Amino acid sequence: MLVRQFDELRPRLTSVALRFARDRHSAEDIVQSAFEKALRNLHQFRGRARLSTWLHRIVVNESLMWLRAEGRRRRRTLPVHDWQEADWPEPGPDPAEGLATRQDSERLHAGIARLPEEEREVLLRCSLEGASYEQFSAETGVHRAAAKSRAYRGRQRLRSLLAEA
Repeated sequence: MLVRQFDELRPRLTSVALRFARDRHSAEDIVQSAFEKALRNLHQFRGRARLSTWLHRIVVNESLMWLRAEGRRRRRTLPVHDWQEADWPEPGPDPAEGLATRQDSERLHAGIARLPEEEREVLLRCSLEGASYEQFSAETGVHRAAAKSRAYRGRQRLRSLLAEA
């Protein structure tokens, strides 16, 4: 049953991973890894959301972990004898700027986590992951107008939460 549902969702989940990886082979690896995690943690699925929503979130998390690992792989250096002057990398970003960006990101994630689940779900899917309200409505059964209203309330609540922090 789960495998059949996953096979039906695989193209959509692969397109989600492809937005992160920009490479079909890597995106397929991400989706496969996400499916393995879903199978190992199936006992944690509570059924409060659709299975497709749960799998989508796992794929997004796996994609983010893949991006982090990919960044570490790219930062590995070559042995000194392989370097040529043309191979020297450009100076990296300002560490203070990176810290500020990371702190802003942590504040945003903490604010999103404090939103009510129905507002958080529509914001994540429609505002951050790029799904349309029609897609969200079709996947969750929530009326399109209700989804837009939840997104609006969520953005308003998130603004006030971020202003407090």
